Amino acid sequence: SGNIIGFGGRVLKDENPKYLNTQETSVFKKGNFLYGLHLSKQHVSQKNSMILVEGYMDYVSLFKSGVRNVCAQLGTACTPEQAKIIKKSCEKVIIMYDSDEAGRNATMRSIPILLKEGLIVSVFSDREVKDPDELVNKMNYSLDYSYIEEKRTDFMEFADRFFKEKEDDEMLAKKHFVNYVIESVKSIDDDVIRNLYTKGVIEKLKISEKFLRSESVLKEKPAKTDEFKPSIYHEIIAIMLSEKGICKKMCSEVEESDFLDLSTKGIFISLCNSIDAQDDNIDLFIKNDTIKNFKDYIIRRMTYYLENKPDEKKINEILGIIKERRIKKRIEEIDIKIKNASEEEEKDRLMQMRVLMVKKIKGGI
Repeated sequence: SGNIIGFGGRVLKDENPKYLNTQETSVFKKGNFLYGLHLSKQHVSQKNSMILVEGYMDYVSLFKSGVRNVCAQLGTACTPEQAKIIKKSCEKVIIMYDSDEAGRNATMRSIPILLKEGLIVSVFSDREVKDPDELVNKMNYSLDYSYIEEKRTDFMEFADRFFKEKEDDEMLAKKHFVNYVIESVKSIDDDVIRNLYTKGVIEKLKISEKFLRSESVLKEKPAKTDEFKPSIYHEIIAIMLSEKGICKKMCSEVEESDFLDLSTKGIFISLCNSIDAQDDNIDLFIKNDTIKNFKDYIIRRMTYYLENKPDEKKINEILGIIKERRIKKRIEEIDIKIKNASEEEEKDRLMQMRVLMVKKIKGGI
């Protein structure tokens, strides 16, 4: 969205660390973000391709030179979370890290992570320049995306060259290369992409299809089971999204600690923090990837409640269940304290509290 979540700086001389970011907080976790995505998203979508660079200065140089479908990670290798973000924006990625040994090692670590998401992965390969910034300077700050496409190489070609340079023994280099490619392709979740890459592996490595089947490369991955089970917390969120007045009532009577599920707790807190902008919250809820396994259910229930507004009896029934669970949870906490209490006076006090809470449950809350 373009909101500031942290800061970063780069040294001007050859010192370490080269980049220094804000320490990680509950808001800023560098492995969960791509620098510049809010500016580049449209260009990435248009090209159906993202150029992935190491640091924000590489991003700034490329963007300034005219290459706009670029994003920067904030570490030495791509993370699974960043790969998922890329997959949402495009189908192809060109890795464009530094050409030194550290950059090549980081590229090799990132390739399997990007492949796993079903992305088509290639690598910009030009040893005459050490990093994107130097390339931009060489081209007098006038660089076209087509130049980068011409200089890219398939990930298998890059890996082949990597192991040949790393290993003096030709047989060892080939062994490491074959193992790397097979493991990388085997991890791809998308059956179509995995099988297309497998054909390339067969042609390039001259490996039999029978061998690849034995390595599980050609076997279809088992479908992921949907483990979502609706709970009262999902029902509360659906009701809150359906009507602003009910949302306010829920926020005043339900506590954050009542939510045992972190994903629904996050939505509950967001709704309570910005009740006056509830429409925006609905939009954010629908786009929130962390709740994708129950998003459709909530939307269905929200639609139901828009047509069948819950009456006071229904609301009180839900609140009663929540409050009963809250008291039962506190009784469990008291039981632990009673067990650990060393003084009889303290035990008596806790027992009295426990009796009062049990009476509340029996008497109706």
